[in-house]
Amino acid sequence: SSRAMPSDGWCRCPQDFFISHSWSDDATLKYAKLQQVADEFEAENGRPPTFWLDKVCIDQSAIGDALRCLPVFEMACQKLLVLNGETYTSRLWCVWELYTFFAISSDMSRMQIEFLSAGDNVNGLSGFDVANAHCFDAADEARLRGIIEAGGADRFNGEHQPRWLIGRVHSADGITCVR
Repeated sequence: SSRAMPSDGWCRCPQDFFISHSWSDDATLKYAKLQQVADEFEAENGRPPTFWLDKVCIDQSAIGDALRCLPVFEMACQKLLVLNGETYTSRLWCVWELYTFFAISSDMSRMQIEFLSAGDNVNGLSGFDVANAHCFDAADEARLRGIIEAGGADRFNGEHQPRWLIGRVHSADGITCVR
């Protein structure tokens, strides 16, 4: 029931949710979680939500150009929706989206974390370390690591990471986990 935006390199803003997810995680689980989020949003707001999804909203032939605008895309959305699956914390692009969010926003009410399955839990997020995340492309990894390290990977791991768990986590069985 949600609307997709045209793949012209720019999406109409604002969107309700910026979706942060790993393309390596189970698509069926992600779709089910998105449907749940959409249903809950529509019940609360009387309309279906809009989503910013990289594959649809970024010109895939010019990803580097569009990703320079990542802070604009994220901040133009009402919430950052983290779909945490088994590979989420190991994907450097996911780390980059989180790092960008934390670098420009201190409003943790704008983040919603959803677990895709019971095995994807708070412990995986609380032990998160940017050093353990990687890209498929070595050049992308080197570029992203350089930027993150210039801003302070320790700062990200030490100051921001624990704060983003508090009151924002929903387990696969619907129980809210508060740390």
